Amino acid sequence: MALKILEKPGLVGHAVWIDNQYKLHRIPTSDPDLANYTLYDLVTDPAEANDLAGEMPDRVARMKTELNQWQQSVIRSIAGDDYHP
Repeated sequence: MALKILEKPGLVGHAVWIDNQYKLHRIPTSDPDLANYTLYDLVTDPAEANDLAGEMPDRVARMKTELNQWQQSVIRSIAGDDYHP
């Protein structure tokens, strides 16, 4: 069961974050303020057939935070905010 979670502005589109054996997908919805999240164990489920998001909400929350932090860092880099003159 995919979890619907409110998004931060500027984070759009399908994105994936991998942490060891777990893979988190952020899947956009028609509502720009929401996204669906699915979680898979790549060791036991390499075909990504069994969504674990509903069973592991703490892992989803942690990986979502990590994905968002990385994407914000990319946005800052693109804008030149990570570089000092």
